[in-house]
Amino acid sequence: MDEYEEAVLFTFALLETRLDRLEYVLGGPHDTTKDKPKAIPDRIHKIEQSLQQLAGKTALLDEANNLRIQFFNCSSFQG
Repeated sequence: MDEYEEAVLFTFALLETRLDRLEYVLGGPHDTTKDKPKAIPDRIHKIEQSLQQLAGKTALLDEANNLRIQFFNCSSFQG
């Protein structure tokens, strides 16, 4: 195996580790053989879906927080 092949394999191993970490952060601990799709594009697609769901929840929470702030600002003027 030459240096190029070693570098490619090392890079793939790093990317796989990063995918594992993202899946853990977004989905929590789970059985590695049961829940994880085997193909890299499938794993990336699942991570993208999780991020979209998280973004939707975050936007909703931001809106609720803004409404709460507006409510408390308005009610403090009513004394």
